[in-house]
Order: sequence, then structure tokens, then C-alpha cells
Amino acid sequence: MSGLLHAMRTDPELAGVPRSHLAEDYSAAPPIIRRAAGHGEVPAGAEEVLVRTAHELIEAQLFRQMALGAPFDEKFSRHVVDDRVLPVLTRCRQGEA
Repeated sequence: MSGLLHAMRTDPELAGVPRSHLAEDYSAAPPIIRRAAGHGEVPAGAEEVLVRTAHELIEAQLFRQMALGAPFDEKFSRHVVDDRVLPVLTRCRQGEA
């Protein structure tokens, strides 16, 4: 991954593919927000408002994991969602963000 990131800095054509995916594909965030709404952690219908925030948190954690060379396993996924994304979304609901 570090090689890809470095190559993206010098090859605009190569960079276009992952960048467009990161910039436009928010598909991981809506299920997380719906789950939180189902548990009463965020208001129902909050998906549209909170999807970008959740997506950016997920991206940040993925890049951190790549930098550390750590695994992308179920434990990591649960940590990102439960310990990072949901607390931020809950604060957004309470008007603290």
C-alpha cells in the first residue's frame, strides 16, 4: 500500500482510480448509521447528514492501519465502528461536534 500511495503522487492516471473511489464511494457508512439509528444512538433519518463524517473517520482509520502495517480483520473493523465512528456520530446527534 505504501508503494501505491507513493506512485499515486507521481502518476495522475494511476491516482485517479483510488481517489475517485475514496471521494465518491460512501457505501460503508450508511449501514453503520442505520445500525446506530436502530439502537437509538443517532436520530432515524440521520444517514444523509452523517454519512460524510462517518466515511472520513473510516478513511482515516484505514490509512492509519496501513501506516502501521496492521491487519484489517474483524477486530479492527469493530474497533473503527464501535470506538471511533459511533462516538462521533453520537456527539453529532447531541450537537457537540
